[in-house]
Amino acid sequence: MPLEQIAILAAKDGAPEVFCDEEPAPVFISLSHSGGVAFCAAGSPGRPLGCDLEKIEPRSAAFIEDYFTENEQAAIAGKEGAALWANLVWSAKESALKALRSGLRIDPRKVEVEFSADTEKLRWHGLKVAALECGSVFHGYWRFSPEFVFTLVGGQPYARMANFDLKHTPLDP
Repeated sequence: MPLEQIAILAAKDGAPEVFCDEEPAPVFISLSHSGGVAFCAAGSPGRPLGCDLEKIEPRSAAFIEDYFTENEQAAIAGKEGAALWANLVWSAKESALKALRSGLRIDPRKVEVEFSADTEKLRWHGLKVAALECGSVFHGYWRFSPEFVFTLVGGQPYARMANFDLKHTPLDP
């Protein structure tokens, strides 16, 4: 289909929706961008999906206290590379909130992240995110590059992604 016939528009809840030739397309997408890089995940309609990427940068103690649960704060406390772990938790929360199609209308402290603390670069690692108030649990993966952390979650565990190749292409200015 020619690109001019494809549109990505915001739904009433703000989530992106794909249209082909002005008709809803049978695909669900999640989008994210940070630091001049974009990340998109696509899946079947009706299955929750969320992705996020964050530039790895320091997060203040106040930010962590305001947005992270006590368990998350304990999980990242004292870890070497604190910026990576704080951005991982934040990114996973954002992915889950996108899968819920709520964004930050839900308090991020009502979403709790569990992650594997493997530090091997350029490899996908498991994570789980529980939306505490609504009882939803999302399964997914995270990985980091030298500058970014990427997270992807869905309503059911995904097939192993260890060999999934992430194309990392900066956006044009």
